[in-house]
Amino acid sequence: MHPPKIYQNVPTPLKVLGVSKSFRHIKVLEDISLDIGAGELVCLLGASGCGKTTLLRIIAGLERQDRGEIFMGRENISRAPPQARDYGILFQSYALFPNLTVEKNVAYGFSGRKFMKSEVRARCREILEMVGLEETRDSYPDQLSGGQQQRVAMARALAPSPTFLLLDEPMSALDAKVRERLRGEIRRLQKRLGITTIMVTHDQDEAMTMADRIAVMNEGRIEQFDTPENIYHRPATPFVADFIGHANWLPCRGIRAGRAALANASLAVEAPGDFGQCTLFCRPEDVVLFHAPREDTLPGRIVERTFLGSKYRLALSLDALEEADDRCRVLADVSGAACVEPGDPVWIHVPGAALRIFASPLP
Repeated sequence: MHPPKIYQNVPTPLKVLGVSKSFRHIKVLEDISLDIGAGELVCLLGASGCGKTTLLRIIAGLERQDRGEIFMGRENISRAPPQARDYGILFQSYALFPNLTVEKNVAYGFSGRKFMKSEVRARCREILEMVGLEETRDSYPDQLSGGQQQRVAMARALAPSPTFLLLDEPMSALDAKVRERLRGEIRRLQKRLGITTIMVTHDQDEAMTMADRIAVMNEGRIEQFDTPENIYHRPATPFVADFIGHANWLPCRGIRAGRAALANASLAVEAPGDFGQCTLFCRPEDVVLFHAPREDTLPGRIVERTFLGSKYRLALSLDALEEADDRCRVLADVSGAACVEPGDPVWIHVPGAALRIFASPLP
């Protein structure tokens, strides 16, 4: 199904160039640059206090940057007021008016814009149909579920057909099941409309399942701006590797001729050359377990076993590591591990291609 005629605006790219911001001499953003493609959904992902919401507010014109520029297409909107930036926005709190019907709440999105009443009514009906709420247009917010209220707020943001859409943790107030369903609904709607979208979230699953690209933020900087696949499998920094998903860290004494020397053993690794002291990284699903020694395996012992539904997560201690630090334990995600118990001996293998080398020590 194609978007309705009212949404036939041309998808527009957005550029953020060298944006910095401080509050009372505390640096919140430092030299942030993003090149967001037309119709792309980009997530700003990071822990609380990393600067992601401040960046979104600067893009919206609700905060003024100290340095840097913002372009919507070819237009420099760096100093433009919010009402001149042509965006729809959805905050954590949906801010629906309890005394207005669903249709009138959606119509409020046209405030300050020049539309005829008949056009506003037609657009409200159409967008409510798109989000599956056409039968609730005469209801009031307190008669709706949390998920329905979120869709009303989304409809209000999209009704005037803005050039781009800003989402600030739009599903943080919903329970897990509703969030999971609405992720798909929002993504399908965004793709259907082809609207350039920036979403702030601290939820990794939300970012990984919805975004075309993710900007992982840390202390006011972007650590990596890349596809979900690359951020997970090819993290650019130790912070990204540790922040996204679960990580295994192996302290390495050095790499020579494709062999990484651990404390008491070595592993084959795909390396572009020789390295001195470094750290090896891999994901739990990269670890292969055996019940007897094989070539290029490391002996160890099961410390913990956790049932995760479709798999088990095993925490392993390795004889090849001398450190007592829990970060030096290896996690392995495996299926069919019901027959192994804590204390059982195992031998692990990690394919060389799955090991990533970082020059810095354990994060």
